[in-house]
Amino acid sequence: MSTQTIAILLAFLCMGTLIPSGLAQKIPTLPCFLPLTTIPGCSKEIFVAISAGTGRIAIGPACCKVINELTDVCWARLFPSIPATGKFLRGICSRSGISPAPAPAPN
Repeated sequence: MSTQTIAILLAFLCMGTLIPSGLAQKIPTLPCFLPLTTIPGCSKEIFVAISAGTGRIAIGPACCKVINELTDVCWARLFPSIPATGKFLRGICSRSGISPAPAPAPN
């Protein structure tokens, strides 16, 4: 892993650990954070998108897949001071034509 990736990962962990936020504290940070580390550059793409604050940032399809799979509770745990992070990132992905998978039909 590059030094930049490690720095971004540490920033995510610090944000999730140091800032308490209601229900988000009930799940551990690591299971929410690990999927982001499986896609090279995904953490950086997310960081750039959040830093830019506009919906004009491109996020790759593999990263969007992970973004769409993480729950709102995970996003709240990772970014407690920015509760709409998951919705914001999903919006960027959907504008790129990468939408969340439909929910499975009940049995």
